[in-house]
Amino acid sequence: MSASVELGSPGSGTETSVFVLPSDDQFNDSRSLIQYNHRTLFDNGLRNLVDFTEVSDSRYFEDLRGSLGAATITHLNRSVLLDYYSRHWTFYGRLQDYQTIDDAIVPEDEPYRRVPQLKLLATAPWSPHGFSAVGVTGWRLDLQPKIGWSIERPGWFIRPEVVLEHTEYDLENIEPGQAAEQSRTLPISSIDVGMNLERRIGGNRIQTLEPRVLYVHVPHRDQDNLPVFDTIVPDLNLVQLFRKNRFLGIDRIADTDQLSLGVVSRILDGASGEEIMTVTVGQTRYLSAQGVSLPDDEFATLTSSDYVLELRFPLFDNFSFDVGHQWGDGERGTTKSEARLQYRPSENRILNFAYRFRRGSLEQGDVSWSWPLGKSWNFVGRYNYSLRDEQELEQFYGLEYESCCWALRLVTRRYVSTREGTQDSSIGLQLILKGMASVGTSADRILERGILGYSRDFD
Repeated sequence: MSASVELGSPGSGTETSVFVLPSDDQFNDSRSLIQYNHRTLFDNGLRNLVDFTEVSDSRYFEDLRGSLGAATITHLNRSVLLDYYSRHWTFYGRLQDYQTIDDAIVPEDEPYRRVPQLKLLATAPWSPHGFSAVGVTGWRLDLQPKIGWSIERPGWFIRPEVVLEHTEYDLENIEPGQAAEQSRTLPISSIDVGMNLERRIGGNRIQTLEPRVLYVHVPHRDQDNLPVFDTIVPDLNLVQLFRKNRFLGIDRIADTDQLSLGVVSRILDGASGEEIMTVTVGQTRYLSAQGVSLPDDEFATLTSSDYVLELRFPLFDNFSFDVGHQWGDGERGTTKSEARLQYRPSENRILNFAYRFRRGSLEQGDVSWSWPLGKSWNFVGRYNYSLRDEQELEQFYGLEYESCCWALRLVTRRYVSTREGTQDSSIGLQLILKGMASVGTSADRILERGILGYSRDFD
């Protein structure tokens, strides 16, 4: 038994879904899922977002939602957010906790609750010749007074900056010997330098060369006794390459002397400005040993990060090719790699070929498509295969039919549905009454997740 209600107006929207299985003979109990999502944008710039999900038991998604992605869910978010943005002020307030649905996670490893989290950012309007000052505060008191100077001229920029990072904690339920009140203060100095060079090639085409260098110095401070509320080591990418802290979060600030080097080159159409090809490559060099780590993690001992490469270009009409590659020096070899070839002769004709590799974790091939069969019919599908496990992960095939007032989707799937590799099959049917509502399985979400570029609203 299920019910779904969606209400909306220009400034707000609410979606509520309730799914109930009164008596599951295999589970020997009733099972349920509740989802509530709400957003309101007030006239004064305030925004309110509510996100709440709760399930009756830890195996709900494995048994009843039917996909490997759903089966690997470990936490469900419940949060209330209120924020405000203006030219010089930003306010951010959030209450948040999680329902942990993975039985293998012990209570001490469950994520922290935010009760509440408050942030206030004030940007001083006075900035002669690029000079500026900024301050940030929060419930776990974190102060980041900053002095920066931005010099920007046609073709180049220099941005020196000094941040004084000060964080204080008032703790409860502490370990023996750990102080309830702790603090950490350290300076973060950096200088960011970049250029933007261009030249005309081949008549009406423009090639750019955009080198960038970021130097960061952070002295060492012993942080082993500080708690870790929401700090992780993120995957390396081009954004992370030019961040000043290798950790994501403020519970750990990495000590470092590092030099991040990167270059972007684009080929543009001189008339339209459209990008014909873009290549980006970068690496970070560590000039000193690092002594800050997360609990139970090893210290970073490498003298450099992996190289990161991204390449995008059209092969010829209607074909585009994207490559992302990450590799290390010497014997470290390839860490991650992915490639995608897309053929898209029109907005509603899509054919994708993809390959994904992550060392020690996965190697997959993927084919997906959305292709019209006449005026009213559309054929969709996906085939996802694990080369590492020699196993099909997901395959679905479907038909869509559209008339003037209604549309119908029929999708059949075979997929890995549990962490143990169990495979299930399903058939989903969705009826869409244009301008009103839809009934049945939300097949459109399956298609949008599985077919890159697919987006079809029957309005």
